Amino acid sequence: MSSFNENRIYPTVIAYYYPGFHPTPENDELLYPGWTEWDMVRAAKPHYDGHYQPRLPLWGYEDESVPEVMAKKIATAAAHGISVFHFVWYWYDRCPFMAGALNNGFLSANCSDVRFALLWANHDRYDGFPEPSEGPLKKLYETDYTSKSFEMLSDYWIEHYFSHPLYWRLSDGKLFVSIHLPSELIERAGGVSGCQWFIEILRQKVWMAGLGELHINTTQGHYFGDLSQLAPLGFDSVTNYCVLGYCESKDDPLCTRLHLPDYSSLRHLPYAGHVDHIVETWEYVRQATGLPYFPVVTVGRDCTSRVDGIPGEEYVGRYGNRPILDDATPHHFQQSMRAAVRFASDHISTQEPLVFVNSWNEWTEGAYLEPDERYGYGHLEALRQIVQHPISDI
Repeated sequence: MSSFNENRIYPTVIAYYYPGFHPTPENDELLYPGWTEWDMVRAAKPHYDGHYQPRLPLWGYEDESVPEVMAKKIATAAAHGISVFHFVWYWYDRCPFMAGALNNGFLSANCSDVRFALLWANHDRYDGFPEPSEGPLKKLYETDYTSKSFEMLSDYWIEHYFSHPLYWRLSDGKLFVSIHLPSELIERAGGVSGCQWFIEILRQKVWMAGLGELHINTTQGHYFGDLSQLAPLGFDSVTNYCVLGYCESKDDPLCTRLHLPDYSSLRHLPYAGHVDHIVETWEYVRQATGLPYFPVVTVGRDCTSRVDGIPGEEYVGRYGNRPILDDATPHHFQQSMRAAVRFASDHISTQEPLVFVNSWNEWTEGAYLEPDERYGYGHLEALRQIVQHPISDI
């Protein structure tokens, strides 16, 4: 964790954790018994010469809900400078969904070297496992935005997570929690006032439970419409789940607000040369929101394992036409990490320098720190080489 002793400040690194790699009763029913996202990783096919698919995990296709498996992940993360696993968390039918990695794996691993926090992925769930290369997507689960559901969600968080000794608190003692899409809260929970009500109810419940204060973050970043409204909504900080330094589609706000490259028509492109554009995105969101912005570094990008076949021009899904980073090497990742630590250090006030990484294990989007057959522990070692030094030396 960060230290402020004798001006030797170290960054706190938070890795997003995607919990798609363990069997669940819901996926057993919707797909087939034993299904996990490893099935899509195994089945992925290259889309062009030199395309790295399928991706091969060095540790094999492990079940993350097994405590011994999670203990290995925790030990490896801690050894390479990661302080927090930021679990992507789902809530459907007023129940947690795909929570086995956290509830059965992490919380039963008997390890205290890494803390955990929640990122509520408050979006509907569609049949994209994999997505069909033709035809519309079927909605599987719809997020419940009623006040009753919010109250139940808040109570569940307090009972099962916020009260846990390993839940991550900032240096000021506040519990850190992220909401992915405030735009969805506004649209479907009664407008601005509905979003504000939920955030206020959550704060009140945590305080009444004797757990102190919350730091409420959003990961929507520049994809939120009017960024100046995030602070009035009740958010304390902002980051992104993924920043690549170019426009992923012609509807990307960065295409009009910043002069970033528009690669929406290309299928694959380089990671190299985009660090300046990534930093520009961070700075834009920081200034537009007036909130602390925590930089996020993306390990890689390749969503083709989420699509059944090679999409044609008429493909309307969410994943198959997204650009692929061809050269997501440890070296290029390290360049982005260095820039992120410098950015975080330049904007330290009362907050410790936080850097987010997308992600620990998003294998089906090509964004993972876990070792694979191509680079081994290369990305983890690149991370360790950065964060082992105080920020003044980076």
